[in-house]
Amino acid sequence: QQFLDKIAAMEREADEDTAENAKLRDVEQMHRKISSKYDKLRQLLAEANLEVALAVRTIDDTPTRTELIQYERRFVELYQQVAWKLEE
Repeated sequence: QQFLDKIAAMEREADEDTAENAKLRDVEQMHRKISSKYDKLRQLLAEANLEVALAVRTIDDTPTRTELIQYERRFVELYQQVAWKLEE
């Protein structure tokens, strides 16, 4: 009788382990899904950041109105210096 009781107790423990293993597998599967979704979102964010960086570089490469005025003044100064040198 004791032997049968031990067998029954071991079977119950195995059933409990199976239930716990099933829960563990579910949690691991959920973790994989969430990680996959996170990786996809991170990839999309990286692509968006590249586009933003490209746009910022394009904007920064275009001189502002103030910079254009400074360039013009400097060219006028250089032109006047060259003209003055040629007059000498």
